[in-house]
Amino acid sequence: MINMLWTTMLLIPPLSLLYDLTIGERPLAIHPVMAYGRVITFYDKHLELGLGRFRLRAYGLALILSLAFVAVMPILALKGLGILMGDQVASLIISVPICVFILKASFSLNHMIKEARAVKGLVDGHDLEGARKKVSHIVSRDTSDLSFEEIISADVECISESIADSIVSPLFYFMCFGLYGCQIYRAVNSADSRVGYRTERYMDFGYVPAKLDDLLNFVPSRIAVILTLISGSILGHDARRGWRSYRKYGGVTESPNAGQTMSVYAGMLGIQLHKKGHYTIGDPTYALGVGHIEQAIRIYALSTAIMMFFAMASILIGLPIIFL
Repeated sequence: MINMLWTTMLLIPPLSLLYDLTIGERPLAIHPVMAYGRVITFYDKHLELGLGRFRLRAYGLALILSLAFVAVMPILALKGLGILMGDQVASLIISVPICVFILKASFSLNHMIKEARAVKGLVDGHDLEGARKKVSHIVSRDTSDLSFEEIISADVECISESIADSIVSPLFYFMCFGLYGCQIYRAVNSADSRVGYRTERYMDFGYVPAKLDDLLNFVPSRIAVILTLISGSILGHDARRGWRSYRKYGGVTESPNAGQTMSVYAGMLGIQLHKKGHYTIGDPTYALGVGHIEQAIRIYALSTAIMMFFAMASILIGLPIIFL
């Protein structure tokens, strides 16, 4: 086992954030999420819909187990390399950059901000078709007939939900179980985003990934509510209104977790978020405008910084339970 000095371990969360802000998702060829995508595609390609509910759900469980195996193998290989090398200094020189990449690959701040601002730019430029196409890259809905206001709503919804899925959850599981935790979470979340839908094809096959993702996000999504209230308050938004909105609308979404942070963002920004046929969240004080996208991004970024601070603090107090 690599006996990392705690001072060196302490550098890994901030370095992973620096990596995200400067390099982003590259190199894609070795990005863990790309590997998860290939596993999911393999299972999806060989899916036989006539198997029956129990066997299809077992097939979904097999997908999760395969993804977990893929998630932990690089970390176990790194651990084995450290044992073979023996020398702690040499092990640190090799392992720290890899650990930084593995942790960074479990969360994404830079990509979300770039995508959200790209949508904002198209709305600002009154390019309706371009904005519809761009927002379709980050939301799971038909965007072909969305108005500018609905596009802004979709953009803010994606930002607000992403703080839990893409930031708080992976860092929470890193704090609890180190690199194993954050990557297994990301693998499950990747499966849910691909097959966790209530369609004829995925109703049973995607059942285990969807339910496991709901379970894994349950606690982090509620931690994200607290971080959002703190961040919004620091930035001058109305935290009391955000809390009232959370109490009123936090449970209106089909997912037990999606409405948690969306309701807080809606309340603190004084806007209403709407997805046709699914939910309406918030009591509007202001009409939706492009400025709300930037306000949401700032809350998102500050919440990320606070969560990263907690990840560093967890190392100081002896967590994660397992690092390598």
